[in-house]
Amino acid sequence: GVVVSAGHSGADFETAAAALDGPWSSVTHLFNQMSPFHHRSPGLVGAAILSDRPCGVIGDGIHADPASVRLAWELLGPERFILVTDAMQGTGLGEGIYILGDREVFVGPEGPRIGRAILAGSPLTMNQAVANLPDWTNATEAQARACASANPARLLEQESGR
Repeated sequence: GVVVSAGHSGADFETAAAALDGPWSSVTHLFNQMSPFHHRSPGLVGAAILSDRPCGVIGDGIHADPASVRLAWELLGPERFILVTDAMQGTGLGEGIYILGDREVFVGPEGPRIGRAILAGSPLTMNQAVANLPDWTNATEAQARACASANPARLLEQESGR
């Protein structure tokens, strides 16, 4: 009954495909801190898209460019796409300095950063993620709401019966 969601993994395509055919229930943070897609080495991204597993995408336009969100939407479809926020302490609070674990994170126009480079969570609210999806894809508002609610609920329901 445990949902094992792969993310932030350097797994190669073969390893990821085998795990997605077995114990991995889903993939989260698609495109972020994982082995990237390359035409000769499709990595976790390629394995995730080719699997039948749902995939979570951080819909903030920083973790994944809107064009990448659109690509994931087209390839995954409305049943497998799950909106993820990667919320952190500064979620919905605007620019400023917040704490993530034991580190200070500056939230500015380029997103939350540790120092000047390391992306650290997202201040994205789920309401904004739901609004972004139809703006960046051909998703309807109803489909966007389902990606934030019904799709993750279905994943939990399916896995609890496994």
